[in-house]
Amino acid sequence: MRFTVKLVLIGSCALLVFLALSSAGLGTTPPQKTAAPVAVNANVAEFIAVQVPGPVTLLDPNGQPITGDNDNATGSGSWNIKTNDNSGYVASIFTSGAPAMSDGAGNSFADYSQGSAVPWSLGNGQTGFGFSVDGTNYQGFQGSKALQIASSNVKSVDSGDNVTVDFEAGVGPNKIQSAGAYSAGVTLTAVGN
Repeated sequence: MRFTVKLVLIGSCALLVFLALSSAGLGTTPPQKTAAPVAVNANVAEFIAVQVPGPVTLLDPNGQPITGDNDNATGSGSWNIKTNDNSGYVASIFTSGAPAMSDGAGNSFADYSQGSAVPWSLGNGQTGFGFSVDGTNYQGFQGSKALQIASSNVKSVDSGDNVTVDFEAGVGPNKIQSAGAYSAGVTLTAVGN
């Protein structure tokens, strides 16, 4: 009887080992199931963004406001333009009023009108307010008419393209400008090419 129980136990263990090995698939490759690939798509829309500088305060070469006649004040602002448009952009500038710079009480600086993009010069009894994109040649604003000041035929660099505009207001010889806080609302726009 002992012998029979041992054989039954040994036989049962062998059967369990055989079944375990068979179900584990040793020596066999299970069938593979292949699924069709899934397309994962992303679209990037074209965009253009303009970062606006803070207020620009115009000061004379001594760091003071305009005083008396024959005095000029300058300052600059930089706009940052970012776009992923491969054809680039066109940037234009305009003001909200004509003349562009006034004190709200009826006094103003004339829009610089010495021609298109010329060195700054004011005649006897004149005032002027204008801008330059090259730091040398100035022109006046024309109210809400957009004046092109920069362009690019490619997308901007990752950090954006800086467009710097120099502003100048001045009083010519023998001209006394009324005291006051003068301002101009200047807007820069950028559109894709």
